[in-house]
Amino acid sequence: MSDEDAKPEESSNEPITIRVKDQTGEETMFKIKKSTKMSKVFSAYAQRKGVEQASLRFLLDGERISETDTPKMLELEDEDQIDCVLAQVGGAGDGEDDNETKPESAPGGGGGNEPITIRVKDQNGEETMFKIKRTTRMKKVFATYAARKGVEANAMRFMLDGENIDPESTPADMDLEDDDQIDCFLAQVGGRVLA
Repeated sequence: MSDEDAKPEESSNEPITIRVKDQTGEETMFKIKKSTKMSKVFSAYAQRKGVEQASLRFLLDGERISETDTPKMLELEDEDQIDCVLAQVGGAGDGEDDNETKPESAPGGGGGNEPITIRVKDQNGEETMFKIKRTTRMKKVFATYAARKGVEANAMRFMLDGENIDPESTPADMDLEDDDQIDCFLAQVGGRVLA
């Protein structure tokens, strides 16, 4: 029995491979020691995907994983999977999200800063809905959309009526209404450099 007790002790310090699976089903592998804090995995994953770590949530069997957890604490074994989902953006006015420009919109009587739903349509015709405040900067929508698609936001172009959308603009700036659509295209790469 003492031999059996010794083996788990030795293997507990060996690196294991953890699979992080995103909402699209794509998996990213990480080889870490069982004593490594999960914050290192979270940070590395966010950096690889080009998104802010704060916009991601990591789950094991439906329960959120803490940054201070370790694989040993979570009883993870080699080749175990954790899920990565995008944190919800927007909602029905929690008041924490944006700067205090809300009163400027209200005097017009056009609904104030009530949330609106916008549709982002990609080149394949697939639509993604976002419920956002009229004062939310579009760069937040762009970053969230890009993270869901597993690409960097700067690799995409967002357009309204054929014109590029300024990431600093808001739905109020663009006179967007509930259920309006913006288009998303992969940025063109290439061409020749003119000297």
